[in-house]
This record gives sequence, C-alpha cells and structure tokens, in this order.
Amino acid sequence: MKTRLAVYSLSVCAFIAPNLFAQQWEFGGLGGGSFTKNQSVSGGALSGDIGMETGFAGGVYLGQSGSGHLGGEIRYLYEHNDLKLQSGGTKYTFGGHTHSIGYDLLWYFGSPKSSVRPYVAAGGGIKQYAGTGTEIAVQPLGNLAVLTKTQEWKPMVDFGGGIRFTAGKHMSFRVEVRDYLTPYPTKVLTPIPPAKVDGWLQNLTVLVGLGFVF
Repeated sequence: MKTRLAVYSLSVCAFIAPNLFAQQWEFGGLGGGSFTKNQSVSGGALSGDIGMETGFAGGVYLGQSGSGHLGGEIRYLYEHNDLKLQSGGTKYTFGGHTHSIGYDLLWYFGSPKSSVRPYVAAGGGIKQYAGTGTEIAVQPLGNLAVLTKTQEWKPMVDFGGGIRFTAGKHMSFRVEVRDYLTPYPTKVLTPIPPAKVDGWLQNLTVLVGLGFVF
C-alpha cells in the first residue's frame, strides 16, 4: 500500500507541475551530510542493528517558480554511505552508496521579491541502493544478515524545508534539511531467515546549495 501511494504521489506531482509554474528557472548544486536511522534485525536469540553509516551527499537540481508561493524542482542526489551490520561488540561494514532522482513541490513563505524566503517541500521519486564492497566467503554476523554487492531500486517519498537567499539578480543560496524514506532494501541489506527487518529506511540529509537563476 505504501509503495503504491509513493508512486501515485509522484505521478500526480509530475502531471500538475507544468500547469502551476511561471517563467523563472533555477539550476544549482547541493552538498552536505547524509544520516541514516538504522533498523533492528532479529532472529531467534541473536539480534542487532542494520543500516548505513553516516556519509556525505552531493547533487544537482533544476527548479521553476513564479510570482506566487508555489514552486517545484527535479533533483538528483548521490549519497556515499557504507552498509553496516552490528551486534554486541561486533561490527561489519561494506562499501555502499545510493542514487536518487525525484520531483518536489515547494511552498515559499513571504513575498516573491524578498531576499530571504523560508520554504517547505514534499515529493517523491525512486532511489537505487548499491553495495560496492569486496565480498568474502564468510561475513561476520553472517547468520543474522548479509551485506551484498548488488543493486536495488525502491520507490521514495521525501519531505523537509529550508531557507533560500537571493544574492543579486542571478544567484541564490540555500540551506535545507530533507528526510527521504523508502521500503527497506532487503536485497542489499539481506536478513538471513528467521531474522527479518520491518519498516522503511529513513535517510536524513543536511544540505547547502548554490544556484543560478535565469
């Protein structure tokens, strides 16, 4: 149900967006930190935490806004976060990263002519999880879960907010926080039965951006 809702939300945004926005475009780059909330993995008498290490994020966006409060943007984001499995005093990490692309609606507060405009954002898209480490025959904690060298696409929803500053006629600067959620990528972070992982993977990014307005 959640997966269908994410796909439906993205489809609606993509359908209505061209009719909502006016003539001002903005292209820019983003960079910052990436933080993931780990999930519990349990099976029998053994339990632990599985997820991704803190890492860094970078990407680009193309946005459009008009004379009102509503805007929108499509963005690509790369995040470098190693995969992680931990139980007791044992911790195992494995190279990993993600690629995501999505579309967001933005609601700006204040006058369009203001040089400082807070905003909130919400949208959706798709996200690829990839394990990039070197596989070994026997992984630590391999009876609980396995971190794999594979790729997996998941539907994604996101929300957040920030502050946009204008600097002259053609430059902008922003500071923002975004929360990205997907169903758990169990092909990349694979629990070994009877162990299981429930819920969605939550990924928080803290980003700064520099844009060119045209």
